[in-house]
Amino acid sequence: MGQICRTGRSFDMVSGREIKPPEPLMRKPEVTAARGNSLRGVRSKPREEAGSRGKPSSSGRSWLRTELTGEAGMVVRDELYLKHEGLEILQSHAQELKNLEKRTCEAETRITEVEAGGDRAHLRIQALEQQVRSMSEHPDELENRGRRKNIRIIGLPEGTEGGQPMIFFESWLPRFLEVETKGGRIKIERTHHTQIQRPGPKPRPQPIIIRFHNYADKQRVLDALRRSATKGQSLAHEGSKIMFFQDFPSAVLRKRKEFDEIKKRLRDAGA
Repeated sequence: MGQICRTGRSFDMVSGREIKPPEPLMRKPEVTAARGNSLRGVRSKPREEAGSRGKPSSSGRSWLRTELTGEAGMVVRDELYLKHEGLEILQSHAQELKNLEKRTCEAETRITEVEAGGDRAHLRIQALEQQVRSMSEHPDELENRGRRKNIRIIGLPEGTEGGQPMIFFESWLPRFLEVETKGGRIKIERTHHTQIQRPGPKPRPQPIIIRFHNYADKQRVLDALRRSATKGQSLAHEGSKIMFFQDFPSAVLRKRKEFDEIKKRLRDAGA
């Protein structure tokens, strides 16, 4: 009799020789394939039983692989979506920066143009101001020239000149100021009062403007007034103090008034 060892081979118990199995008979391919399938099915059962005892089966591994693949795919899709969304945001910000840069350049250009226009306007304003000053000085000069032959008399009582003031002053001025003239007369163009008489119980006489025909006659009158002032003589007519002034425009009078304090200090110092 034979004995089967753990290796699957058979030995004779008497002689100890290995007993070879008989040669298999030739069978049809269908039978052989069917038997092979049945054997594989029988062999796979222990493996499935082993997988049920703690080891993953092929279907479990496939399911796990599918799950992991799906999870990995979702992660990749999420990353791709986030990258795509971030790329769109960056592109949007880049476009906004380009637009902002363009608007900034346009604003700088406009500011430069405005500044240049402001500089041109400033220069033009300065030129116009200079022109206005020149034009305003021209009428003042004309007014000064128009008044250069005038004198102003203050303090002469009303009605002293009578109904013909020009004839009166032509003879009165040389006699009153002791000015030597040809024929005892000074030629005068016109005379007039400067303002309306002020109301009151004792109204002040109106100032009188006298315009000489010759500028030299005016200078002789002023020289006579200076001589009287130097001698300390007071000019009066019928008890009224008479004062003579040059007929300056208001602008010149304002400028002269600025020196009143200086003139007062000089008079006090005896200059």
